[in-house]
Amino acid sequence: MITYWGLYAAARFVIEFFRGDPRGDVLGLTSLTGLSTSQLISLLVGATSICVLAVRWRRAGGAAPRADDASVSGTAASA
Repeated sequence: MITYWGLYAAARFVIEFFRGDPRGDVLGLTSLTGLSTSQLISLLVGATSICVLAVRWRRAGGAAPRADDASVSGTAASA
């Protein structure tokens, strides 16, 4: 689900460049950045999803276990 959020945010950000509808101005950020409100929200959602994925990845140990890892196969490594 978190990966979907990131991919959706990226797609929405790009799609908003091609839309021709009027863009609202939220707190002056739209005028300041030249981005639409939807693009600003997409940046926020994308950054949040990247942060959540990074935290989950670090809590999981940083990398997926390899198939030849002794802890995965349940057997002791022989020397």
